[in-house]
Amino acid sequence: MNNREGKPESGVSSLNSGTPSAIPTPQPISPQHGIGPQQQQQQYVKNQYYQANPNYYQQLPPPGMQPQVFPQGNPGPGPGPGPNQGIFQNQGPETTRATATYPRKRALTACDTCRLKKIKCDNVRPRCGSCTKNGNMNCHYRTDDQQKDYSSYDPASLNILSKLDVMLKDIKDIKSNMGIEKSDHEKRFQFDKCIWDMSLTSIFKWSSFMKTLKNTPSEAEHIQKTLINHYDDNSFTSLGRTDSLIERVQNTRLLDKFLYNNFSTIINSFFVNCYSKIPVLDTFEFFDTLEKYQLISAEMPEFSFVTLIELCDITDETVLPAKVEEIYKKQNIEINDDSIESFYKLIHSIPLIILICAIGVISTPIQLENLSSFSDSLEEARSIDLGCLGGPDVFKDLPESFPRDRVRIAVKLLNYSQLLIIGFPFLLESNTLTSVEFYLLLNQFYLYGMSPLLAHRTINTANQHMMYLLRKTNLNEVSARQRETIGRLFWSGLKLECELNVELSPFVPLSGITQMEPPISFPRIPDQASIISKSKYSDSVIKLAQKYDDEYTWYYFLTEVAVRKVDNKMCDEIYSFENSLKHSWDSEDFSENSVWHLFIKYLNQYNGIINSLSPEIRSLVLQESNVDQIYRRIKKKYDKKNDIKMEPFASVAGDIFDNLDDFLIDDDLLYRVQSESIMYIKTRVITSKLLLFRPLIYLLLEGKIPFVDLLEATMAVAEANMREASVLSNFTSTESPDSTISSQDMRAEYDIGIDYLNIIKAPQFYQKQFPEEDFSNLIEYSPKNDEDDDAVFTIKDMHQAKAKILRIFIQNLISLPKLSIPKLGAHRHPGSWYYLRNSFIGNVFQFLMYKKIHGMIETAAGDDQFKAYLAQKQQNSKDSPGGSEVKSLEEINALVNIVLSKQGILAAFEHSNILFEYWKDEVKDCEIYQAYIRRILELM
Repeated sequence: MNNREGKPESGVSSLNSGTPSAIPTPQPISPQHGIGPQQQQQQYVKNQYYQANPNYYQQLPPPGMQPQVFPQGNPGPGPGPGPNQGIFQNQGPETTRATATYPRKRALTACDTCRLKKIKCDNVRPRCGSCTKNGNMNCHYRTDDQQKDYSSYDPASLNILSKLDVMLKDIKDIKSNMGIEKSDHEKRFQFDKCIWDMSLTSIFKWSSFMKTLKNTPSEAEHIQKTLINHYDDNSFTSLGRTDSLIERVQNTRLLDKFLYNNFSTIINSFFVNCYSKIPVLDTFEFFDTLEKYQLISAEMPEFSFVTLIELCDITDETVLPAKVEEIYKKQNIEINDDSIESFYKLIHSIPLIILICAIGVISTPIQLENLSSFSDSLEEARSIDLGCLGGPDVFKDLPESFPRDRVRIAVKLLNYSQLLIIGFPFLLESNTLTSVEFYLLLNQFYLYGMSPLLAHRTINTANQHMMYLLRKTNLNEVSARQRETIGRLFWSGLKLECELNVELSPFVPLSGITQMEPPISFPRIPDQASIISKSKYSDSVIKLAQKYDDEYTWYYFLTEVAVRKVDNKMCDEIYSFENSLKHSWDSEDFSENSVWHLFIKYLNQYNGIINSLSPEIRSLVLQESNVDQIYRRIKKKYDKKNDIKMEPFASVAGDIFDNLDDFLIDDDLLYRVQSESIMYIKTRVITSKLLLFRPLIYLLLEGKIPFVDLLEATMAVAEANMREASVLSNFTSTESPDSTISSQDMRAEYDIGIDYLNIIKAPQFYQKQFPEEDFSNLIEYSPKNDEDDDAVFTIKDMHQAKAKILRIFIQNLISLPKLSIPKLGAHRHPGSWYYLRNSFIGNVFQFLMYKKIHGMIETAAGDDQFKAYLAQKQQNSKDSPGGSEVKSLEEINALVNIVLSKQGILAAFEHSNILFEYWKDEVKDCEIYQAYIRRILELM
């Protein structure tokens, strides 16, 4: 990069000061996320207005539209060319357009670069002739950031504009009085636009990526289009397209027989493998509905769902069908409003029940040997040896023409449910809890089938049903339990949609649910004791509901929601599409200030989520690293609970619905599932933390982080890792409250839940175990904000904060690969598509970092000033008691290899290549991943 006089600049002194260096020579700044030069827009100029305004986030556009700048020092000028008059109430009367004095209109001003060099500028946008000639991609006009110039307006026009200002102010006051504008406390639960540019394809357009892998912009554009087309490939769910309408109708009889043979095992499979990750059902209501299904199907010869539906007079849901009334009387069931309502709930839930069965068929417990057991993912999907179809009587009384194929049976069941919805439109009523549940679970089915666009379409549908349900429901008139059910579905839908938007945005539409006020601020674990005390349910229903609605399952879900809340706010600030258009990551303010503030802000919030967990769960998350260890702790606790507390449903003899006991499964299987859920809590938070590292990787690759700063962080981490075998050895039980919980206190313990509103104030248990992530001595919160999650804070020592963040960054380059379970990549679950994508991104980042850092070292080897710096570093090491001596560049290279070893990167790529080969017939994206891996291996 050229300096003012246009001469090359080099040397370690510039590195230490944070300015660009010749080690290595930085490339011309390129637009973030691949936006071409012709689309370059004005660069963001530092704005300190929010410094004295605690309502900054509510009064300005979404953070994605204007990157956040945190305060340092005294308040600066507000937006626009003049002082901040009239912004705060204590600064005097407002200045209207009519009374304002506007400066004389002047000629165009040169761009910032030409002004600095004091040369003539032709004022061409987006880049002037001089910047184009010199290869400067960051051509910026400071006049573009000023407020609109009114100097040429006549007095009459200014008078009209002034009156409009008064009218707009009156409208705002009216809306506030009517409650249309929410208070700051209520607004905190709403997100911004959630239109992000953080997909895999955006990385392909980084200039550093294209340069290292020798890609051209046209190739990157072609790959982006190819990937988007692959997202619409639905090889898994298209297996039933060859069936004619007549064949589909005929299949319903066989499917009814199949379900009759295997109903309990299929439902168990769903609850163990799917519901344990996303508990969207009211288990008491659901098992009460299944109870009616079991009763009626047992009493009706040649039972089928279609026959049951055709018995009903849907125009009058106050009367039971004659056949059903006969069955109820035979079984001595009282016929009243509740029993009639329960029956028609079964009728409207039939498509949902069949869809749940489809998920139960395709889902399996965690399989870690699929790579060695099957040639590819489609063979695994067809296998009936996995999952719930391995019994001897699964296909009893079914013809040979009925498929012995797991995925085909699942798709046939899906088609069955959709056929019933088309044939009987009244079954799945729109904008109801049942319709929301149906489309939420249909989203999960499509994710099992690796069909992200279909999954996005269905989650959008679910959220649109939820939004209208909220519009027509008076939440003040519904029971607390129903409100919590609505809230649980709301947050499930928002979470699932935003997870897909991470990759698909900005190419897909939004449902709009992120702009809705949530019915509850945060979901809660159902209070089973309260439900049972007021229930009308049978003992069998209560027994099943209690068994599957476990606290451990709920804590995984609640953590997912809490992390998603923080994710959305972070993505709006860092990854918004508006930021992409403004090239915010390329601005000096972002690399020097904003990125470090944002890193601390959201790292504290992610760690606060762990700190806010109950002592029982936090202890499992922090202390245990092995699923088997967690399993033993959970089983021990439950055994102790069962010894102390009598089984309340030990006897259900004579219960007419005792065949529901078929649904009960071995406790050990449930404990194993709960153990896996606890481990997912930790990995889920870590996955989100990775998003914080991406801007740092970008800045490093673009040469905006001084080499010396990165080198010192790398050496510090490498030396620390050689001294300590494990960070966990420093943790003692005294740092966390006693996690031993008696069975009598269990309900109170779990009622505490995650306190999302106060995650910043939670005791810093995580930071005590990992002190490197404790920034409490480096930041100072504004007292007016009382340390809430969006509080404004000041970094007291930016140099120390940057050094600490870089050490965290380097440490995670070492530790994160060790947290993955390689064999998990071949297991089919709703997160498989995300897993493959994130595996590839992680591999590519490791490679780019390896090439960049080793390139920096090679360049530094021939730099005289760096040699002088190295000599000074050696002298400082000798003068410091106990300090480690850096003897040579070769030793530095060895320390760097501890962080990023060539052998480790090659091994990761070789495993990923095997994994992508396994999935490529089903997930076409993997062909592109493999092509890049081959290119990278050649470069290595």
